[in-house]
Amino acid sequence: MKFMKSKSLAISSHRNPVRRIAGALILAPFFALLLAGCSGSGDHGPTPVDPTDNTKLPCSVKIVKPTQSMPSLGTITSEFSDSPDTCRVDLAVDGSVYTKFATSYIRFFLRWEGSRSVVVSQYSIVSSDSDQANAPRSWTLLGSTDARTWVQLDQQQNIVFDAALEQKDFNVAANTAFKFFRLDFTENNGGPATEIAEWVLSEYVEPPLDPLLPYSFVYPNASHNMPSTGIITSQYSDFTDKSDISRIVDAYLSSKYVTFHNEFYIHWEGDDAAKVNLYSLSSSTDVTCSPRAWTLSGSNDNQTWTTVDTRTDQSFTGKETKSYELENTTAYKYYRLNITANNGGASTEISEFAMEEVPDTADDIIEKWADSYTSREGGKRTGKEIYPMGGKLAGCKVATPSDLQWLNDPSTQPIIAAEAGIKWAPYAVNLYPFGDPIPSDVIQHSIGNCALIASFASLAYQAPGYIKSIITNNGNGTFTVMLYTAQGDRRIPVSVNSTFISSTGSNLISIYGRSGATWGSVLEKAVEKWNSVYNVWGPVLSGIGSEHVMSLFTGSGHSFAFPRNALTNSELRRLVKVCLHDGYFVVGGFGQAGLPVDGASTISAHVYTMMHSTDKSALFTMRNPHGGRPRDGVLNIPDESVVPRQIDVRVIGRGKIPGTGNRSPWIPPAYN
Repeated sequence: MKFMKSKSLAISSHRNPVRRIAGALILAPFFALLLAGCSGSGDHGPTPVDPTDNTKLPCSVKIVKPTQSMPSLGTITSEFSDSPDTCRVDLAVDGSVYTKFATSYIRFFLRWEGSRSVVVSQYSIVSSDSDQANAPRSWTLLGSTDARTWVQLDQQQNIVFDAALEQKDFNVAANTAFKFFRLDFTENNGGPATEIAEWVLSEYVEPPLDPLLPYSFVYPNASHNMPSTGIITSQYSDFTDKSDISRIVDAYLSSKYVTFHNEFYIHWEGDDAAKVNLYSLSSSTDVTCSPRAWTLSGSNDNQTWTTVDTRTDQSFTGKETKSYELENTTAYKYYRLNITANNGGASTEISEFAMEEVPDTADDIIEKWADSYTSREGGKRTGKEIYPMGGKLAGCKVATPSDLQWLNDPSTQPIIAAEAGIKWAPYAVNLYPFGDPIPSDVIQHSIGNCALIASFASLAYQAPGYIKSIITNNGNGTFTVMLYTAQGDRRIPVSVNSTFISSTGSNLISIYGRSGATWGSVLEKAVEKWNSVYNVWGPVLSGIGSEHVMSLFTGSGHSFAFPRNALTNSELRRLVKVCLHDGYFVVGGFGQAGLPVDGASTISAHVYTMMHSTDKSALFTMRNPHGGRPRDGVLNIPDESVVPRQIDVRVIGRGKIPGTGNRSPWIPPAYN
């Protein structure tokens, strides 16, 4: 976000020559999502049309709702109709990198027929989430006024996409308005299919002649940075090429807004009033150009302003996002961010600016619907606590001194059920492959302990620092983990070595990360060893409940559950959002298997980690502990009538873990 201090100038259409410009937003590759595979047999040359083979006929889809990829409504056409339903041609221009278009052909065209003629100054292609061998390599962009005579606008050869969901921008040196645009693909990077996540056409907009005049952008999509549709305006029009005010609301960290002022305002006029109580700013790579001090104000008449937040002495690292909570209880139609200083740079640069109205409470939902309290009598939040560590641990033995000594001896092994084909085998442990614990570090293999792994992923999402605080690397291939006793009265050391359950073929079947054993493997073995003394779950961890295992880390058995069909979609969204913000650990599952959701299918009798979604149109995300390409098993749960009705939720208290909750979406790291 770039917000410079205003010279006490209120923006209104009759006072200032503000240009209201509608443009195409380019969605960011923030997230790698799990979509269905869409590859097929390759084709390296023109194929005669077989009238009996409908897949070799063109496929056209009319776009009836505005997207962030195309500058108007229109019709998108693929030369061939072989795309699976999950990879349709319209998904190439739907404004979302979470979807993709795929065809089994290598040489083919995509054609756009807009509802009006436009001058295009830039176009972009975003690679898909899967094998980059399927990314396009060579193509030609053409324009036409009548779909008969075509003019070459750009040609690219030997383009290599290095990562999933990578966006590449290409300039167009043209001054002619065309209604039709065509991409003729001639080569990909060697794969059996061709896939793209998005094709974007950016309309040329002539900037104001005076760089000191305001510049506005009509924000068309309420599901991303802002709480509604509306207009965002920068005080000055002195931005550099492709760095106008639209770039700070495009949900794309690689783009940025630039102004050569360190005092300026950014003004938001929403189509609807919003009680903003959370906002965020993301810096660009050059931290000297990041904002340092600012004031955020709200208004309902664009004249009288109320200060809702003031910040000073703010510093950013490269491309860092900082979130700020507000005690704002008033819904405002207008918001203005006055930047008063940056960190010393010649310009001010902001990658992203986002505002959100976060629900205040979910107490009404909890009181009405929560039906399973593991540590409270009578199912009431205000009820008497009868099992501080939960009913599952009630009546457990008290560990003797010899038990404690055995637990703290890393040479002793957990007692597990003898099963054919498994053994203890040594593995190198990379505790924190990404620097801090993250959900991607814990992936389920052959042990049926999805609930434990979903809990570990939630622990990494909500309290990564706590994980680091309870694990000591002893430096000799052993680790000590601090876990609560079954009575919850204190933490005790549980030491393990770096041997883990594997197959007789030496494949690790305990929790693992992409590179092998991680902190998750260590915690899992510590829980196995703890259980060998307290014998809560028997000699295996299969079927262990999330609320039960979490008490070993939280020192509290407090949790509550919500059955399927109990909550509306809005109640589900509010419950998960508020509980995550308040620091609870939230997991859930699906009552029905095989339901299509976000390019995958639901699995029943399986526990997922619930987190904030990067897509504000989604209710939340649910991470499958199986992990997997391309986005670590994360599913965006849509706001519709089928899938949400099959979701049950378990909310687990934070207990004695210090700190607060998480307000940020989970963005899995890209696969190599």
